[in-house]
Amino acid sequence: MVPSGQESGERFPVAAEKVVRLFPTHACREGVGSLPSLALYVPIPMPKQKTKKAVVKRMKLTKSGKVKRSHAFTSHIMVRRTTKRKRQLRKDALCAGKFEVNMRECLGGKRR
Repeated sequence: MVPSGQESGERFPVAAEKVVRLFPTHACREGVGSLPSLALYVPIPMPKQKTKKAVVKRMKLTKSGKVKRSHAFTSHIMVRRTTKRKRQLRKDALCAGKFEVNMRECLGGKRR
């Protein structure tokens, strides 16, 4: 099996492919074993961006691609805050700027 890029007489395979040996090299040498030297060319996929699970628990992507988050300072000692402030803190907020870009990548790398 000849990989693409080998027809023109190039000596080495394309950079995006790697050689996978089916047999150990010492058994494939001429005169040592009866097995022929076999090599398969398998393309190497790009590494995937992992999702940060801590960010998934705290933020969501809207349908338009913006990052939605909840407000801080809402878990306890709410007696000292005014009713207006508590009402405003219940609403979700949107991340902005470079922070939004970073969080979108942490959520799975989805772009707008």
